[in-house]
Amino acid sequence: MARKATFIVKADISQAVFNCLRQLDSYDKRTSDSIRKIVKDSTESVFAGAVQRVPVRTGALKKSIRMRLEDTPTNTVGVVYTKEPTAHLVENGAGPVPVLMPVKKKALHPGGSGYFFTRANIPARKAHPFMKPAMDAERPRFEAKVREVVART
Repeated sequence: MARKATFIVKADISQAVFNCLRQLDSYDKRTSDSIRKIVKDSTESVFAGAVQRVPVRTGALKKSIRMRLEDTPTNTVGVVYTKEPTAHLVENGAGPVPVLMPVKKKALHPGGSGYFFTRANIPARKAHPFMKPAMDAERPRFEAKVREVVART
């Protein structure tokens, strides 16, 4: 069985907030639990934003967006991802493909029934970002909440 590709856009958080998330065991239990809750809430917010922003054609991409929390004693990570193989093309767009011509056969078989083509012209596709804007909208709130909790200690 073929393994599906995973499409992930990484968040660009500040180094100070990143260090706070990587060293949760250095804080007291109340502070580390507060930071874990902030990560969970922000991950849910990014997930909801990505699902809301994704362009819907068949609905397969929207249904494939998932959220996962990875929690260890020293750090916590929230991941929003999709395993849809075309997600990166929707997020980033695609450049024009040169005209495809068959190499060893006389015609291209598109997978349908009854039609064959001597060449295929695949046009460029515009980008419709959905993951990056969802993260960009949540990042300032997330960093402010983490700084507030750390400042209280």
